[in-house]
Amino acid sequence: NGKEIEESMFDMFKRCELDNNQLKELKCYADSLKLDFHSTPTGINGINILKEIGCKIIKNGSDYLTNLELIKEMGNTGLHTVLSTGMANLSEIDNAVQAFKSTGNTKLTLLHCTSSYPTPPLKVNLKRINTLKQCFECDVGFSDHTEGTTAAIGSISYGAVWIEKHFTFDRSLEGPDHRFSSNPEEFSKLVRGIREMEKMI
Repeated sequence: NGKEIEESMFDMFKRCELDNNQLKELKCYADSLKLDFHSTPTGINGINILKEIGCKIIKNGSDYLTNLELIKEMGNTGLHTVLSTGMANLSEIDNAVQAFKSTGNTKLTLLHCTSSYPTPPLKVNLKRINTLKQCFECDVGFSDHTEGTTAAIGSISYGAVWIEKHFTFDRSLEGPDHRFSSNPEEFSKLVRGIREMEKMI
């Protein structure tokens, strides 16, 4: 956003990392609101923690899509797993899907994702949702890194069943994602738009 970056991504992620107790606290709070809590583990220990606290869903980030051993461990949990596909070609996605399905687990959702923050309109490529559905015969959603709500709402018309959208309370906060994330007002608009699109379809 026109500012010089003075902290490495590794240092930033370590600073923002949640410990096991914080994950448990968030899970309990989500339960009290009747929300399905999930998280994105980057190792077997993380998977085990999420199982211990009772998560029904786990997610794999785009940057770990080629970590096939991790994906197999996710499949072995028997839990519904969401695989984000940003930066991957169809061959890499196929390897990940086959690794997951080799465990006998069929509860899989792929997310179409463009790993560009924020993603400009010409790079969104919503038609890829149909490609993923046809190639891999599973549910497909959309991990939206665009500004605004248009892309996420539009993805519903291509059959997206899961929407991931960055959220913030204040776009002026420090950090790389706040400026293009949905604030409470926009997020509410997004949900209403999706429900309207579902009716239109």
